[in-house]
Amino acid sequence: MTIRLDPETRLRLASASRRRGRTPSAVTRAALAAWLDGEEGAAGLAPYEAVVDLLGYVRGGDPGRSTRRARGRRGGGARHGRKPPR
Repeated sequence: MTIRLDPETRLRLASASRRRGRTPSAVTRAALAAWLDGEEGAAGLAPYEAVVDLLGYVRGGDPGRSTRRARGRRGGGARHGRKPPR
């Protein structure tokens, strides 16, 4: 297989292979394998399945924090046409 690279990409590949102490072919194979793994890994997954390992559950804390309106901030809600709290 032959891969044609533009001069900038060829220089970047040469630099990366020197830093890693590997041949340009080895770096290219590793990069292609990583890209294919990512492509195949995401293919066919529902959005939930793609991020399920990033989701979590937290115990404790204030359960109403996300639903209560902020109190005691500057303006006290007057910006929204309400009277400030007493």
